[in-house]
Amino acid sequence: ESHLGQYLELSDTNISMGSKVSLRNVRLKESAFSELGLPVKILHGKVSNLEIDIPWLSPLSGSYTVLLEGLHLLLVPSSSVQYNEIEEHESKLDVKRRQLQRAEDARALSEAQKERKDQPEGVNNQNKESDGFLQKLIANFIKNLDVTINKVHIRYEDRNPNSDAHKPFAAGITLDQLLLKSSKIGDESVKKLKLFGKLVKLSSFAVYWKPQATLYSTKNLSHADD
Repeated sequence: ESHLGQYLELSDTNISMGSKVSLRNVRLKESAFSELGLPVKILHGKVSNLEIDIPWLSPLSGSYTVLLEGLHLLLVPSSSVQYNEIEEHESKLDVKRRQLQRAEDARALSEAQKERKDQPEGVNNQNKESDGFLQKLIANFIKNLDVTINKVHIRYEDRNPNSDAHKPFAAGITLDQLLLKSSKIGDESVKKLKLFGKLVKLSSFAVYWKPQATLYSTKNLSHADD
């Protein structure tokens, strides 16, 4: 939850924890992409449904599934967003929190590795077994990860006030479905190399550019969830 909360506005009403993590109708924070250094702002961002299923009882053999539905993003130039001191302060704090969290994780990992090197041989053998389990866990996660993404619309709008014609435009991408599934490899010789396959299926992917477009960024998006 702490990691998801860095990018999503979470509350007790739209998140449920159990055998799977389920999120409903969550908004993306304006600072979600701030670390990328792009000259754009998220004016409106929403995920209708996000489900993450982790095989807690069989982590070395079970399937990890991620379902993402209804990702809608409306992006505008950073310069077109009215400055809000409080929101800007919160955005910068979110970026710093993520940077500090990554630095803390890296420091903890470095200290753990250093401690293992300084331990007696018997303990080192136990650590090697632990490392072997971790490697198997990561390998199974990559091998058995299934991702389904449905109904994506990412739109960028610009009033373009610097052009001679002052004509607004919009550009974006739409996607009906993206599937990333585990795929069996039939060749026995390939299996011995411990290789695995992934099936990727892309449905109804489109890119558009609309000059003189109607700008949703100038409209009231308070009912965008309806």
